[in-house]
Amino acid sequence: MEIAFALDSFYAVMAGALVMFMAAGFTMLEAGLVQKKDVSEIVTKNIGLYSIACIMYLVCGFVLMYPAGAIIEGYLPSIGTSLGLSTSLPNEEIGIPYGMDYSQQADFFFQVVFVATAMSIVSGAVAGRMKLVPFFLFAIVLTGFIYPIQGYWNWGGGFLSSMGYSDYAGSGTVHLCGAAAALAVVLVLGPRNGKYAEDDDTLEAAYERFRITRPDLEEASDTDVGGGVKQDNELNLNISNANDIADKEEANSGVVGETKGFDFKKMVKEALTPKNLR
Repeated sequence: MEIAFALDSFYAVMAGALVMFMAAGFTMLEAGLVQKKDVSEIVTKNIGLYSIACIMYLVCGFVLMYPAGAIIEGYLPSIGTSLGLSTSLPNEEIGIPYGMDYSQQADFFFQVVFVATAMSIVSGAVAGRMKLVPFFLFAIVLTGFIYPIQGYWNWGGGFLSSMGYSDYAGSGTVHLCGAAAALAVVLVLGPRNGKYAEDDDTLEAAYERFRITRPDLEEASDTDVGGGVKQDNELNLNISNANDIADKEEANSGVVGETKGFDFKKMVKEALTPKNLR
């Protein structure tokens, strides 16, 4: 049992570290797709959101997502804090429902990288469009409250879990949450009327003004690397959810099939042509 505990704890930390590396992919991908003046802000946002996610999830998010009780059973978890999380803290006080057989600290780290991933989706949607302070304020709300509460509905034993809903790798709990939050923020920001085209501009004229047809496509290197890093870590995301690798069935369930590579730079160049933008 001690070997299994150590092995599963080590696996949770390493899997979390690989998912965390997805942040580098997000950062490079966003930096390669925005104007040069916005690159430093993009880097600041992606570093800052990770700091905020870790703090807020430790202060209240972890316990909201895996509560010992509920204000409204299945819908609204009880409020608490996981500050002082240690090996001496009984699982019952955190409320973790799945009979964890590895380190609580390792589990916290594994969970928090998914919180930051959801917020990174918002970062990409508002890249170059949202000021730093409002972005960080929204990061506090999403990572500390929105994500943990909707995560409780599924992974924390809430009403979705009781209905038989299963989300193995976070397509709903992580990605749909981030996408819905991103859509909400973009709707509030509104369209960028007049930013890239005048009223009497043709599509080709607006396209040339924005200077995205340069043969060198100098930002493509960041975009290419960022997209590749993110893709590799998306594959790891599925594997990492097999938390108990000391168990043969659990380990096998996390193995994914081979995914063939693709030419990301070629895809970007083909997509960003006037013909395909009509």
